[in-house]
Amino acid sequence: MALFAALVCVDLALAGEQPTSSQTPTATSASPVPKSSDEANSDSDIVTYQLNGGVSARPSDSSVKHPKEPWPGLARPRVYDDQRSYGVFASALFLYGLGLGAHVGTPRLGLEVGGGFRPVIATYTPPSGDNSKVKLLGAWQVAAVAYVGLYRLGPRTDFGLLAGYGFNTVTLHAAGPGLYLQYDLSSKFALQLETLFAYAPEADRRIREKWSLPTTGGSVGGGLANLQSGGAVTFIWFT
Repeated sequence: MALFAALVCVDLALAGEQPTSSQTPTATSASPVPKSSDEANSDSDIVTYQLNGGVSARPSDSSVKHPKEPWPGLARPRVYDDQRSYGVFASALFLYGLGLGAHVGTPRLGLEVGGGFRPVIATYTPPSGDNSKVKLLGAWQVAAVAYVGLYRLGPRTDFGLLAGYGFNTVTLHAAGPGLYLQYDLSSKFALQLETLFAYAPEADRRIREKWSLPTTGGSVGGGLANLQSGGAVTFIWFT
């Protein structure tokens, strides 16, 4: 996580060093420069403007309409122009577990599907208030995530929103919104950090069942067992 944050910070710093349109080169020579045909036409327009009493037929630059980028935040050029439409990934942590998946889409809109081994770390506090117990419940999980790219923070870093659904063999169904950051490592590889705020309505009951706990009383997961939120780190290979 710390390495990922460091890479993103470097990318943001490099983006801030890019020259802006307000910077103009200084003159290096005092010798006269011949006027181009466009400049000669401009001088002619000025004379016509004066002769017509201040009325010019040529439209001003402000009246010219240019097409706008539908997602202005993603208009910044990327370091790599290779395809980002499809790939495969390896993942760790909450969302897909320790597993594999497929990535389909563009930097603006796409879908990921994956799965793997994703155990559930459960805690239980008895009604008497005795010390809490912790147990690791082995489980498998599959998940599907749709994402929308919102902003390019730097030439290598994209930020966006996602919505995901997952099925875990212990906690069953879960779904919710989330966020992601994607950092381009090279023309073919990217590192992605995702977090999902998921709700699993059957998690409390299923954990009690799998752990052979009383169906009522006590506290599973501090009373928040149904909130199965977490993050994931994925390493994507754009084939």
